[in-house]
Amino acid sequence: MEQLHTLGQLRELCADPLILWAAQDMGSNVQVWAHGSAVVAAVTGLALRDRAAVTGAVADIATVVQALLAGPGPRYRPLGDDVTIGQLCNVVPGLTPTPPFGWMTAFRSPSHGESRSRLARDGEQPAIAQVLDEVLPDSLARPGLQGVTRWWVETDDMGVAACAADAWSAPGVGLLAGVATADRARGRGLGRKVTATALAALVGDYGAAALMVEADNAPARSLYHSLGMTYRPVRAAVPLVYAAG
Repeated sequence: MEQLHTLGQLRELCADPLILWAAQDMGSNVQVWAHGSAVVAAVTGLALRDRAAVTGAVADIATVVQALLAGPGPRYRPLGDDVTIGQLCNVVPGLTPTPPFGWMTAFRSPSHGESRSRLARDGEQPAIAQVLDEVLPDSLARPGLQGVTRWWVETDDMGVAACAADAWSAPGVGLLAGVATADRARGRGLGRKVTATALAALVGDYGAAALMVEADNAPARSLYHSLGMTYRPVRAAVPLVYAAG
């Protein structure tokens, strides 16, 4: 196993946006390992989880993951392609797979044919939180949370009607999260508008944009696909000791 120490070293081996996102800025909370065909980016506290994004042959990934899980440190959740994680759980004792979900990416900005949503003002954060509580209570991205750096909003005469966040972005990959439209504002295109604005900003600032979406959320997947994003089935694996705790 070889530990990588710079983003330059990582990019020479791997262009996978999922790995680059997990590697963040290669700070003190990140370990990146290469072994055979495998690259594993292990990070603590990323989007409220200790994660280990993986790619490569399962046998090579297993060598790295077992070493990570054998230590007394963070209990990393491996994250990668659906099939890869399923196979990994079969060869690494103590891992159980989560249900599959989607990792969607875009490398081009959506069309500029519509007006843009604006960035939220500081005083609008409680209203954003209210929209999330109403329609997306499980959102990991929340106003004021560390790593959630900015929000775009659409408003109506009752205040914030739709929102989207730049959350836990990394050099080369901007992460879109917290996309929500208040029930009262559905059917008016506000969710599409705020999402398109956020995607354009993330692609422009980072070179690529990504998000996580539930596999069975067909309306959201359709919206993101219409804005130029591609879907990739992924899943995580939870250490049994973690699941029990």
